Amino acid sequence: MVTTSSAVQAQPPPAAASGEPAVLDRMKGAVTTLLECIGEDPKREGLVDTPKRVAKAWLDMTRGSGQDHTGAFGSALFHEPCLAAASDGLVLVRDITFAALSSSALLPFYGAVHVAYLPRHGTILGLSKLARVTKVLAARLQDQAGFTRSLLAAVVAELAPAGAAVVCVARQLGGIEAESGPRVTCLAAGALRRADRLIELEAVLDLAPGSLDLGAEGAAGLDTELLIGSGPDHVDAAVRVLVEGVAEAHGAKVDARALVASRRYVAWLLRATAGYGAALPRGAPGALMASLALPAPTRAAPHSALHLSCHAFSSECEHHLLPFHGTVGFAVLGAAPDAGALRAAVAAYSRRLQVQERLTLAGGERREPGGAGALC
Repeated sequence: MVTTSSAVQAQPPPAAASGEPAVLDRMKGAVTTLLECIGEDPKREGLVDTPKRVAKAWLDMTRGSGQDHTGAFGSALFHEPCLAAASDGLVLVRDITFAALSSSALLPFYGAVHVAYLPRHGTILGLSKLARVTKVLAARLQDQAGFTRSLLAAVVAELAPAGAAVVCVARQLGGIEAESGPRVTCLAAGALRRADRLIELEAVLDLAPGSLDLGAEGAAGLDTELLIGSGPDHVDAAVRVLVEGVAEAHGAKVDARALVASRRYVAWLLRATAGYGAALPRGAPGALMASLALPAPTRAAPHSALHLSCHAFSSECEHHLLPFHGTVGFAVLGAAPDAGALRAAVAAYSRRLQVQERLTLAGGERREPGGAGALC
């Protein structure tokens, strides 16, 4: 017997205090320094409140560091006689969404966890409590394997089941990981470590055979190609102020791993905003398409010829200094633009701080007698 529940989403636990004003002021000053170092004007519209937003976002995404997760379970333990009689019954709670901050690169990873357990003596846990404890444990600086491990340990300690397993399917924001697909981390305890039980869990979750490898505890982090190197000393120092502010606000200490992560974050930020150095027009709607110098329609390419193309991109939100990624679609009426030039222009315009609407405007401009448009 398998009991499942899907799409469990709970309101996040109340945020902890956002830290002393002095901590916030230092963190805001550090973000201002980062904006200046990448060539931005912190006083321009759209960036005025960015230092405050970034500082509060970092504190909010690590608010679970100062919380006792056991309180999230409450007293919602129930005894179900029917489950006590069915000693091999599996309870599965699916699709509990979460977001966490990676300890390897200081960038978010997000996805869903599936929690399975074999009740002992018919004891089960209320569904909303599993979602709540997931939110608390996710709000810490950690990697995907550590998050999976802590959630499994919490379930085992609270329920004392005959067996338990946690499957975490997550994506890392930023860089190559945004395009490489989700990572699956699975950990199990007790009877659910048996091969036949893992096969059953794969079938219920509609996963390919062999997807749940208990030996695969790879941390969610950026590709090593993006993690090497560092930036100017004042940029490194600014990111360290952010890390130290998070630790101070939650009564923790900064360890060597966090300092390494800060250097990786700097390397990512400088790479992600490399578009500021590109020799392309900026600031006006349609500038991206204008930079391509589309040829005028000819007999071989009349006005009715519509050329469609899609290009992947990764950009950075100017409000929170977080990556966003997707696809830019172009429709060009007339002669086809040079595909290589279009890809280069997309890369240059996306590697800067902006909002999605501005990137879209940069991609489309009506031209006479032809025309062009973009969808982001």
